[in-house]
Amino acid sequence: MALTKVRTGGITADAVDNTILKLDDDYALTGTVTGAGLNPDGAVTLNESGADVDFRLESDVKTHAFFMEGSNGRIVINGADATGQASHMTLLFESAAYSAFAGRMTDNGSGAGFLVCRKSDGSTIGQVARNGTSDAVQFLTTSDYRLKENVSYDFDATTQLKQLRPCTFTWVNDESNTTHQGFLAHEVQEIVPHAVNGIKDAVDENGNIEAQSIDKTDLVPLLVKTIQELEARITALESA
Repeated sequence: MALTKVRTGGITADAVDNTILKLDDDYALTGTVTGAGLNPDGAVTLNESGADVDFRLESDVKTHAFFMEGSNGRIVINGADATGQASHMTLLFESAAYSAFAGRMTDNGSGAGFLVCRKSDGSTIGQVARNGTSDAVQFLTTSDYRLKENVSYDFDATTQLKQLRPCTFTWVNDESNTTHQGFLAHEVQEIVPHAVNGIKDAVDENGNIEAQSIDKTDLVPLLVKTIQELEARITALESA
């Protein structure tokens, strides 16, 4: 890096394309940097010229402690290499040592959102939030009446529910071979399509399974409506 000025509070550097800025073991700046400025006002700009270059930080054990791919902005944290990830941000962690992510409140606020999901316009469509001031969380999705239309309370839930096929199963990669109760996603998709994500038998370009997933909360309305329908039938029989 060509140093042009040294001032109190920062360094100003000439921009040299397609070059690297390094911090040596003795904390001395060496090399050159692409379109960067270390300014006396405290602002740090890297790649101000907008070149297609990657950004990487190393730790004592990880060569890609923080890595951002220049061409698409994808981020890898705590990685051993620059292997591309399907997600925009991937955090690699040792599950036996610590959690991947933790959100910790600094006060005792009510309904704090630990994870908030927003659309492109900034409106919230779901979140993981504290349940009031209790020691519990809620997994929330939008259900505001102002966002819905064609609302009807007249549908046959019992017929749909009877088509569902609850089963017992074990997971292929579960060494404990524990028996679980649940559903097969593609079978539920035939009855309640919006409860399932993904396509049956889908694989990626390498032949790896792209697994379907299910949101069982989408089945709750069917359960409630079926109970109501059964209650109405029982009442009718008792009154006969």
